Amino acid sequence: SPLSSLFFYLCFFDNGPAPTEISTLSLHDALPIWWECVKRHFRELGAGMQNEPVTVAGIGDMGGDVFGNGMLASRKIKLMAAFNHMHIFLDPDPDTEKSYLERERLFKTPGSSWMDYDKNVISKGGGVYFRFAKAVPVSKKMQKLLGITKESLSGRELVRAILTMQVDLLYCGGIGTYIRASNETNLDVGDKANDPVRVTADQLKARVIGEGANLAITQRARIEYARLGGILNTDAVDNSGGVDMSDHEVNLKILLEILISRNEMKSGEERNDFFMKMGPEVAEQVLEDNYLQSAGISLDQKRSVKRLGLFCDYVDDSVSKGRLDRDDEEIPEREELLSYAEKPGYMPRPILTITFSYEKMRLYQVLLESPIVGLAFSERYFLGYFPKVVSRDYEASLNMHSLKKEIIATVISNKLVNQAGATFAYGIERATGCSPWEAVRAYMIVENLLQADEFRKMVHALDNIISASDQNGYLLQMENIIAREVLWMLKHMPTERISFDFIIQYQGQISRVRENLISHLETICSLDTGCIDKKVEELEKGKVPVELGKWIVLLPYLKDVMSIITIKEEKHANFIETGNLFIQVTNSFEINWISNVLENFIPETTWEKSALENLTRELENHQSRIVLNVLGFKR
Repeated sequence: SPLSSLFFYLCFFDNGPAPTEISTLSLHDALPIWWECVKRHFRELGAGMQNEPVTVAGIGDMGGDVFGNGMLASRKIKLMAAFNHMHIFLDPDPDTEKSYLERERLFKTPGSSWMDYDKNVISKGGGVYFRFAKAVPVSKKMQKLLGITKESLSGRELVRAILTMQVDLLYCGGIGTYIRASNETNLDVGDKANDPVRVTADQLKARVIGEGANLAITQRARIEYARLGGILNTDAVDNSGGVDMSDHEVNLKILLEILISRNEMKSGEERNDFFMKMGPEVAEQVLEDNYLQSAGISLDQKRSVKRLGLFCDYVDDSVSKGRLDRDDEEIPEREELLSYAEKPGYMPRPILTITFSYEKMRLYQVLLESPIVGLAFSERYFLGYFPKVVSRDYEASLNMHSLKKEIIATVISNKLVNQAGATFAYGIERATGCSPWEAVRAYMIVENLLQADEFRKMVHALDNIISASDQNGYLLQMENIIAREVLWMLKHMPTERISFDFIIQYQGQISRVRENLISHLETICSLDTGCIDKKVEELEKGKVPVELGKWIVLLPYLKDVMSIITIKEEKHANFIETGNLFIQVTNSFEINWISNVLENFIPETTWEKSALENLTRELENHQSRIVLNVLGFKR
């Protein structure tokens, strides 16, 4: 893959001549990452990019790494128009296979330009023209696609028409800033060369924007486009693969020096073979990291529908503590952010990408100074960062790595924010008064108790099989349960009792409770015979595997795990019996129904928020007291 070849290139570029295997294709790291992000956007729109034709307008040419790789990401791309600094390419009705092969030919031809595109492959009414031409003929078919009536446009007018044409995807893969916000001026942008062709965000008609290149669109324009219903991240997110790959490169080079110093490896050919074997796995890790980051931003967008105020509080807190500069990041004032509740109804992705990155940086620093990075439990995150062959064969040398703590802090902070969101730790800190690292520790304990990673993998494996909306719903359901249990743990357990030993002690028992429930839930809760099987069958008809279907059905009954553990320890009772009793009480008093009503209520004032917290706490206390009374009852 391009990423694995890039990895090999990076590792040797500063250690002598690059290997002959390295081609221009191999050096571009942005392709798989931005494409993974764009695929997610279309999945969430209900479209599959690899199997259905996608209409595209683009900035760049096939001689460039960013644009060239981007336009070879799928054989279903219908590139209808593109431009670079010299030429304009028009193809109103491209043949997907023939045009793909021609783009591939150009990409492999050094120094190619749009003028080298085979004219016989271009559909009727298309052609290649100079960008600075005074008059370019526009066919009837192209007029319709561009939304114009003129039979001729200047090159500059044609570029503006391409930027604002109605397509599935506008791909930014060339140099220059071409889109500004409607309340910005060209002077604000600072790219004078493209002032004559620049358009405003409110003129865009593309459903999705992919940013393979940097700064094609201003941040204010991104926010405006997103508010108007367009879908995009930021260039930093779409291009994050390069930074991730460089981190792996540095950390593996440090390991390599250790191996050589310990005579576990020689330099030269053995070193080269070592890196070549690791390349594909490292590439897959980088792709997965960025896939999960994009997924996490989608989850936060869903969260912001009901918790927009919390996201605004997080931004305000970050600004007040000097972690974030609102002007530098071009984040609107609180009043405007709150107005997003009306339209579009959630926090726009370009803002969420900023909160994501700042929270990862905050938690990284917090963890680096916490006991977590030195715990034996955290070793799994360190070993998991490296390819399996490294952690298997060189564990002793790995433990000598000078950046071990930094790697652990990075992996954990990325994992938590990708899964629980940018406001999770902040919200827990605010609700319980705990320190940030204590919130992270509690999250790590609970997600491992519930074996949430296994659940997430099964859900992510259903890309393009079930709807993205259902996938996000299942993932949020798990995260809400984890958050509930984290709050319980931090509010009801003494600090000295909270330990990773919980995982060893209870993980197996919780698994057995889950297995027991699927067989006995109907009896425990006096439900109609077969109702659980029917729910699982319904999910299976919707292409959800049986094992995941069972887990989904049981999720509402796993939200009181920490309460069950607390009661079990207090009464020295059997864990499974205590769990069954807790579920019986929950069902008999319809506590899940009451909990859902409380969870779906959106407080608008501080008093409502306080009242909601008190009601939730009272409900939990009553539930636990009933179970304790039954356990303590003697005839």
